[in-house]
Amino acid sequence: MIPTVRNVDSGEFGTRGQSRDMRSWIAELEAAHELIRVDKPVDPLTQMGALLYQCRERALLFESLPHGWRSLAQAPANVRHAALAFGAREDTVVPLVAERMGARIAPI
Repeated sequence: MIPTVRNVDSGEFGTRGQSRDMRSWIAELEAAHELIRVDKPVDPLTQMGALLYQCRERALLFESLPHGWRSLAQAPANVRHAALAFGAREDTVVPLVAERMGARIAPI
């Protein structure tokens, strides 16, 4: 199933573009095989950083942190993730982001 996301260009909901929420972003990463779920208990002070370093090219979803917390890390971790987030191709995402960041809004 393809998650419903907002189309960046038209503002309409469709199958490309920005995710509506964190759950749909996680689903998109998982569908693209860019997410690793870590369901074993992890200490955020002593283990989380090492796991992130080992998996530099993937997003990690830590599902068993202390006190019932969950954490999504390294998303976006690379250009593939950025392209997925912006609903663009890898070869067009950098100019797209530069264009959007360059659009200045006059101060009030």
